[in-house]
Amino acid sequence: MNLQMSASIADTYTSNSQKNIVVTENYVNGNLCHRCGNDYIN
Repeated sequence: MNLQMSASIADTYTSNSQKNIVVTENYVNGNLCHRCGNDYIN
């Protein structure tokens, strides 16, 4: 599992709340199984 989040994807947003949402959603979509919530197996 990748434990680093890419903050650069939120550079276009001005609100800190929006930045947090975008970065967190991107991390979850790339690292967790949508069906069961478990880590992806690499």
